[in-house]
Amino acid sequence: MSIYTHQKVFRILAPISALLIFATMLSACVADGNRDVLWNIVTNCLDPTVADYDKICRWPIDNSAAACRKTTGLWDKNDEFVIIRDRKMCDCLDNKSFIHRLAIPRTKVTGTEDPNRPVGIWQFAWDDAAKRIGNEAEIALVVNPPGKNRSQDQLHVHIVRLNDAGRRLIDAPDVCSVMSLADIWNTADNLAKKKGFDYYGVLVAKNPAGGFIVFVNDRNLEYDYSIAECPAAGERRQ
Repeated sequence: MSIYTHQKVFRILAPISALLIFATMLSACVADGNRDVLWNIVTNCLDPTVADYDKICRWPIDNSAAACRKTTGLWDKNDEFVIIRDRKMCDCLDNKSFIHRLAIPRTKVTGTEDPNRPVGIWQFAWDDAAKRIGNEAEIALVVNPPGKNRSQDQLHVHIVRLNDAGRRLIDAPDVCSVMSLADIWNTADNLAKKKGFDYYGVLVAKNPAGGFIVFVNDRNLEYDYSIAECPAAGERRQ
């Protein structure tokens, strides 16, 4: 092979090698993501009047669309819980029907596996969903299982709309019915034991016959059974 050919091959391969190196670095960064973002938000970002707020809070409260991914959209809070926008809403700012919010406890609770899971978070999330989504038949409240199926280790209930697969769950044989949202955690625990799940996620929806249905699985329920992303970007999920 001539020197000229060597140089030509190098010029072709060099950019490809650089892209492969960059992709590897990017994957490593994603895999090493910060799993405490939500905990930091509920700890440091809910009160903009505190001293040094701009220093201790990396995601300051801002409900405008101007800096959606760099801020916290705070929509409701009480002494126990807070509701903020999910970052996926930043991809869908022109679609007013798309709803994806998060209900989060203000105390440290890792997820469905935590014995200190608060019972009241389901009612808090449902009340918000009923106001924002309106039609209760469309509402899905979802908590993903621990591990690779969730990105944060602070309990958060996704407030979203059911997709087609989620609506079919209403008549599925492996769901349970409850009359009160206060019974969700105990019912979910029992369902998980019957199915043999050590860790699980939960989906709650309205039962047309009255009360609510509870479904558990060890998969990512958010993407499998709800409209989690902007419809244009997440059409394949429906």
